[in-house]
Amino acid sequence: MIGLAAMAMLGVAAVCFAARLVLGPTIPDRLLALDGLLLCVVGGLGAQIARGGTTVVAGVMVAIAVVAFVGAAMAARFIERRGA
Repeated sequence: MIGLAAMAMLGVAAVCFAARLVLGPTIPDRLLALDGLLLCVVGGLGAQIARGGTTVVAGVMVAIAVVAFVGAAMAARFIERRGA
């Protein structure tokens, strides 16, 4: 029951992040929305692991988290250099 509620809340958050990704007027807005959307995916995979008791998708979850972190760091560096 709690896992289902967590997945529903993550789904609502993902829809809100997707709307910000499409409607965001600036690149930092879209970057933040993409990072949040990837965070929702990682959270959903974590909830699936907790709910199902299997760790089959744990590697995928870690890979997505690393890609999200590196991508956000590189995009922030790009935005910082572009503004100078």
